[in-house]
Amino acid sequence: MCPSCHSLEYKWSKVSGRGVVYSFVVVRNPVHPAIRAREQVPYNISLIELEEQEGLRVCSNVLNIAPEDIYVDMPVQVTFMPTVDEPNVVLPLFVPSD
Repeated sequence: MCPSCHSLEYKWSKVSGRGVVYSFVVVRNPVHPAIRAREQVPYNISLIELEEQEGLRVCSNVLNIAPEDIYVDMPVQVTFMPTVDEPNVVLPLFVPSD
């Protein structure tokens, strides 16, 4: 639902893939066995605000950066990664940009 007009009609729109980190958290304690087994901590869960519209946000991860180097308003760019189980399904992830 649109928070402004309460419309239930949606349409796909192209976006640049550029944005900034709006908020983030660093996960240091793996709670799921699949993550624990692969020793994939720490990792971040980041809320990215896209540049096209204030309030247009995507929950994702920022790759190629140490957890202590992530900061609010950090510029990022989308990249896509195929999933392990379904190579035809890709996830939008983000990397730091200049």
